[in-house]
Amino acid sequence: MSSVISGLGSFWLKRGRVRVAAAAVLALLAAVLVAAALGAGDRAQPDGSVDAAEALIPAPSPDYEAVAAGDRHSCALRTDGTVTCWGDNWAGQADTPAGTYRAIAAGDRFSCALGIDSTITCWGARWYGQADAPAGTYEAVAAGDRHSCALRTDGTITCWGKSAVRLV
Repeated sequence: MSSVISGLGSFWLKRGRVRVAAAAVLALLAAVLVAAALGAGDRAQPDGSVDAAEALIPAPSPDYEAVAAGDRHSCALRTDGTVTCWGDNWAGQADTPAGTYRAIAAGDRFSCALGIDSTITCWGARWYGQADAPAGTYEAVAAGDRHSCALRTDGTITCWGKSAVRLV
């Protein structure tokens, strides 16, 4: 019995064992190693190359004190309190607002930052309300896939976005 898997070559099933053509294994291994070293190829790469179909912002230069990684983007807090984001910017999650911040969080296509005035500012996707922070003053902020949570200055926790009611 013989079958062909596109891109991997032929393999044969014989007595319950699978033998894969050596050339196909080496080609697959080389592709995996290149992808691991350079990234998936569809987002900003270390050498600055990008897929022209994506709205990308390159990685930042040094002088940072915190970093947050979202689904397809990342943000960093500079030592001067400003935030910069890079990577996929399809929903505006890498379009950082002006301001001075003391903490950052990144989720699935949205980002949030805790300002020096203890308020939260979020930007990017708002499909589930995950970037619509409630008014108030906060000590910390965290971002999930489609929700955010924050520790209020009175010690209580508030969450917003998809399924936020079940989170606290």
